[in-house]
Amino acid sequence: MMELKPCPFCGKPGKLYPDDYVRDDLSPWPVVECTGCNAWVPAEVWNKRATVAHCKLGDLCNCGGDTERVRDGCAEWVRAAE
Repeated sequence: MMELKPCPFCGKPGKLYPDDYVRDDLSPWPVVECTGCNAWVPAEVWNKRATVAHCKLGDLCNCGGDTERVRDGCAEWVRAAE
């Protein structure tokens, strides 16, 4: 069984449902459902995360290196490798 990362939306643990859903051809479609917010996604993408933005200027910028503020208005942000 694969090790699941926390929910990308709320941070709570996810639970794997390997056989509860099926594809159009009736083959199993494993999904992971969050135990906190009930979000669910196909198991093959649950552990994937977007790259995080960070500021090239860090504390010298008006964003202060805060990842939320970087995306919302800092002109010096770059995407970090995961």
